[in-house]
Amino acid sequence: MADGGGLLTYISTVTSVIAIAVSSLTLGWTIYRDAIRKPKLRVDVAVKTLVQKDRKPEGPYLFVEALNMGPIPNRVGLTFARKSWIKRRLLDRKSGTAMIYPDFAHWAATKASTRLEVGDTANFIFPYSRDMFLKEDFLQVGVADGFGQIHWSTRRDLRSAQRRYQKDFVTGKNSEGESAKAAKGVKERDRVDNPETPTAPAKSQEYYHSYKG
Repeated sequence: MADGGGLLTYISTVTSVIAIAVSSLTLGWTIYRDAIRKPKLRVDVAVKTLVQKDRKPEGPYLFVEALNMGPIPNRVGLTFARKSWIKRRLLDRKSGTAMIYPDFAHWAATKASTRLEVGDTANFIFPYSRDMFLKEDFLQVGVADGFGQIHWSTRRDLRSAQRRYQKDFVTGKNSEGESAKAAKGVKERDRVDNPETPTAPAKSQEYYHSYKG
């Protein structure tokens, strides 16, 4: 009988220890997730054309998209571009990192300082033209968040966009045509967004994609 009582006490003790350990791990993970671990943004870069029902296709534009991977909501800030580590630290320290300013006035663009829930995506849109930052030798594009951290795209994404730019504006046969098409797309969009002033000139594209070292 005594042996039976001792076994029950032993089982109760082990169960209590396991319960305390699980509770401690859960508490630790909650603190790490909410107080220590910061949310992550996945940044993608691509040249895209906008297609919407009852509207003519717009573009192409350069899209920088930031997806909030969690684990908590976050805010998006400004966009940046950077060159290789050697150029940033040694060869081109003055313009190795640049702030690139998107077209926040575009109807498909996400407003600055927008709060992103987990799973939401922010869109930053740049006019796709000959005079834009793709002509420079940047390796990555990044998006700053509400915690002051910059999340960077993969190099592969930006290289793909740069190859498209080289084909359309530098080496391709249709380089002049693409440039004119991109400018026309901006003007068409301005006429749609501002019906009261159909003859008003398009906003300065240089303002939207200028960059500073």
